[in-house]
Amino acid sequence: RWLRILGVLMVLSLGLDVFEGIDMLVVGSWARIVFWLPLCAAATALLARRRSLLLEGVIAAVPIVAAVAVVAGLAKLALSPYSERYLAAAGILCFTTNMFSPLLFRQAVLISGVATAAFAAIALSGPDPLHDADFVLFVLMMNLVTALSLRRSEKARKRAFALSVLNDAQAMALERSNRDLMALSITDPLTGVPNRRAFDEKLASAWRNRVQQPIAVAMVDIDHFKDFNDALGHVRGDDCLALVASAIAAVADEEAAFVARFGGEEFVVLMDRKKTVAEALQLTERIRSAVEGINLVGPGGPHPLVTVSIGLAVSHPGLGSSIALVESADRALYAAKMAGRNRVVLAKMEVETREVQIAAPSNGDATSDHPDKGPRTPSSTTIIQARPAA
Repeated sequence: RWLRILGVLMVLSLGLDVFEGIDMLVVGSWARIVFWLPLCAAATALLARRRSLLLEGVIAAVPIVAAVAVVAGLAKLALSPYSERYLAAAGILCFTTNMFSPLLFRQAVLISGVATAAFAAIALSGPDPLHDADFVLFVLMMNLVTALSLRRSEKARKRAFALSVLNDAQAMALERSNRDLMALSITDPLTGVPNRRAFDEKLASAWRNRVQQPIAVAMVDIDHFKDFNDALGHVRGDDCLALVASAIAAVADEEAAFVARFGGEEFVVLMDRKKTVAEALQLTERIRSAVEGINLVGPGGPHPLVTVSIGLAVSHPGLGSSIALVESADRALYAAKMAGRNRVVLAKMEVETREVQIAAPSNGDATSDHPDKGPRTPSSTTIIQARPAA
């Protein structure tokens, strides 16, 4: 853009040649086209690529110094009063770098200084140097004024850039803080899994897409947790919650299921990618087995190991709301507790109410004696067909 402005000024200076006469027009046109124009084109091509600041300054200095040399040289060939007009035009070209170029302050001042030096050398080369000294003084003053203006403009641009960088950094820090706060607001601090709020949001989103993809909800409750907490203390109870949460999450993550702490010793698993009831049952049975497999010893008595009971509910077109789905899973959990704990119970909404045993205990017997931990409670999967809540 700056070199285009310089080119326009060089074309306008042809008007001085016209007033001087045909001979000056021929000489001036030849000097501009044969000498200056190729230098300007070469500089434009070289500046199109990124180079060092010093090299850019040197390249940019070539067309402006050449333009000043051409116009000031024509002043020496012209007769008065046109010689003074040529000198005035050459002087204006000297400080156009400070006014229009996109160069840095030091580059622009260096180029305008070289151009002014070339102007002064040509202007004062005549038999009467003092005759054109006023032009040289005028150009020096204009260079000083435009250089100071360029310096202020550059400082303002730097301040604006610094403020922009600072604002961007503050915005990014604020965004990170907001993300951290959001993560804290939806994460249970004790177990590290999402909390009830996160589950509610996830369930609402899944429920909106239930037509394309059925969803299942499993309520998981730690068996006899109150006895564990009372006998071993709250610190051990917190450790138990964290271990159980990790075991549940490890299984759920493999199947892209969502795990959250529902409250107290109760967890919830949301399965919005399971297409069949059998797949949902298989996942919940794996969760039950994983918790039992951590072999977390309780306070003793008839239930030496920490286990979980699970109630599972799967959505269907007749289910009116996500709340009904959770309530159905909760009823299935209650049924699992009543059936002996350490088991999975599937709730299915029907008109009648009945219970059907569909799987034998996982260990093959109703009970199994362990030399150190005593008998285990049998595990099984049960279908509970329950009437919808009003």
